[in-house]
Amino acid sequence: MQQISVGFTQQQLQVVDDLEQVAEERDAEITRIAQSIEELSQIFKELAVLVIDQGTILDRIDFNMEQVKKRGGLTNNIEACLSVGVCAACRD
Repeated sequence: MQQISVGFTQQQLQVVDDLEQVAEERDAEITRIAQSIEELSQIFKELAVLVIDQGTILDRIDFNMEQVKKRGGLTNNIEACLSVGVCAACRD
């Protein structure tokens, strides 16, 4: 800080310097917090996309299961495979 003598004591000038330093530190911390909030916002946006995608997948699975029920015969085949352990992919 530029030293201008307008009736300020050395102690008062030191207090002003200290306050300026504290203000700069707070400004830097606020900037870091703002960046963290932006990153968190991006994470939530990506999470929303994942949730929507999973919902779409569940809807597709539900639709396919309904189609299997409507066709009837396939349900019995799937149940038979599961009961004897033939279809490992069906069990998962």
